[in-house]
Amino acid sequence: MDFSYILGFIETHGLSTLLLSILIAIISMVLDKIFSKKLKLRLYLPFALGIVLNFAINFIINKAFCFSFDIVSAGILCGSISSAISSLIRQIFSGKLSKNLTQSIISEILFDAFGDSLKKDTSKNLANYIQKTTIDFCVKEDMSKIILDGANNQIDKIDIEEVCNLILASLGSINKSK
Repeated sequence: MDFSYILGFIETHGLSTLLLSILIAIISMVLDKIFSKKLKLRLYLPFALGIVLNFAINFIINKAFCFSFDIVSAGILCGSISSAISSLIRQIFSGKLSKNLTQSIISEILFDAFGDSLKKDTSKNLANYIQKTTIDFCVKEDMSKIILDGANNQIDKIDIEEVCNLILASLGSINKSK
C-alpha cells in the first residue's frame, strides 16, 4: 500500500473516519482479548461499535439524537475499515504479515466467524476465487461452496451468507478507497 492510497482515503472519507476506524480496531481487539471465549458475536463487534460511536459523535455535535442512514453507513464503513486494520495489526504483531491483503482480510473474517472449524487453505481458496473474478462479479453461492468445502464441522448456511456479504463489503470498501 502506497502513501498516496492513504491520502486518497483521507480526501474521500476524511481523517475522522480513519481515526475512528483505528479506535474501533483497538477497542475491538481489547474486548476480544478480554472476552475471547464469551464473545460469540465478535464478527459484528466492529460494525456495532462503528454505528454506536458515530451516533455518539453525532449526539455530541448536534446535542440531539438523530437517526440517519448516513450515520449508519458511516458506522458500517468504519467497521469494515477497522476489521482490515485489526487484521493488519494482528499479523504485524504475530510476525505473519502477508503480502496478500485480500487473503489476510478474508482469513480474519473467517476466523472471527467460524473459529477453527475451517481448514487453513479456505481463506486462500476464497481469495483466489475473488481475485480471479473481481469483487463486482463474485457469486455468493460460489463463495459459500468454497467455505462449505473447507468446513471441518457443520456450519449454518445463514452464517455463511452473512460472512460472504461481510467479506464483499469489506473488500469493496477497501477497493473504493484505492
